[in-house]
Amino acid sequence: MTTMYVFFVDGFEEIEAVTTVDVLKRAGLNVEM
Repeated sequence: MTTMYVFFVDGFEEIEAVTTVDVLKRAGLNVEM
């Protein structure tokens, strides 16, 4: 199984991160934040 790592930096928009993680998880990928 593929694992994606999502990194956050100062000034990121929460909805952008949550939406990206949601789409990746729905695609069946393991996502680590």
